[in-house]
Amino acid sequence: MDLGTQILCDKVVKLGSLYTYQTKETYRLIKILDKTGKELTFITNIDELFSEEIAWLYKKRWEIEIFFKWIKQNLKFKTFIGRSLNAIMIQIITGIMTFAIFKIIEKLVEIKISLINIKRAIKNNFFEIYEASKFKWSDIFNSS
Repeated sequence: MDLGTQILCDKVVKLGSLYTYQTKETYRLIKILDKTGKELTFITNIDELFSEEIAWLYKKRWEIEIFFKWIKQNLKFKTFIGRSLNAIMIQIITGIMTFAIFKIIEKLVEIKISLINIKRAIKNNFFEIYEASKFKWSDIFNSS
């Protein structure tokens, strides 16, 4: 468990109202207070783990959700080009590397330019040959 996280309750409950639609199955309701003072509530059907382990798993799951949200917002994948784990990993890693390169270029350019315009300028100049000693990023962005 993360340091500073406190378990407030761990009890077995049924979902719904006693007089209307109540589940037949029981679930665990776990409430924690995280290290920032935020109260989080988890409902699970996992009985064999400690409440600290469940809280840790849910927090890790949330980090994964945030990572995939970042991928959708920044890498702009329309679809995955393959279905295997290897193909998807290669596409994600390549996308992250490309994003990192664009962010580095963004810092090197003297003018304020968006990532999409960096992408367009590189695409438009991809087959151009530049002499390294005379190369300036501004030449690339003025030509697109």
